[in-house]
Amino acid sequence: MLGIICASLTVGDGDTVKCDGQNMRLLAEGASFVSGIDTPQTHAKSIKKGKLALVAKERPKDLLASAA
Repeated sequence: MLGIICASLTVGDGDTVKCDGQNMRLLAEGASFVSGIDTPQTHAKSIKKGKLALVAKERPKDLLASAA
């Protein structure tokens, strides 16, 4: 496991966080998307995907808050 230290850590969307402004893709073991976790984008074209994107964005925030 690689440790990374960030002065600023924010959630971009459900599958991306920003460490000091640098986008970082979240990776998971066994993820079906070759680049890591894939969630709907917050600028999705359909209302359903847009709602799913907002839900997906909250999970990394919860995980980061619980790790502090």
